[in-house]
Amino acid sequence: MQITLKEAGQRVANFAIDGARITVDGLLIDCSERQADVPVVVEVRKHAGTTVEGGKDGAYLAHIVIPARTYTESEVPGVGDEEEPTIERIADPINTDEIAVTLWPAA
Repeated sequence: MQITLKEAGQRVANFAIDGARITVDGLLIDCSERQADVPVVVEVRKHAGTTVEGGKDGAYLAHIVIPARTYTESEVPGVGDEEEPTIERIADPINTDEIAVTLWPAA
């Protein structure tokens, strides 16, 4: 996992990392569940004293970039004389080394 501080030496919100699960100020983001075929960006903000995901109001606490899902392909033999083999795509487990977390200064 790549962790970046927006400003060196800054104070940040409480956060914890457990595999692909990231908790920021009590808000849990399970990156495995959020992974899609394109990269996903999750914004975590503090608004009206509550930690929320997304929105347009409030101070940023963190940006989490979840990498696009990757697949392993394998050939599945056809059935009978007429059937052509097909390609089966199986989603790979998330690579936590590719998750990027940017932490913003917390007040």
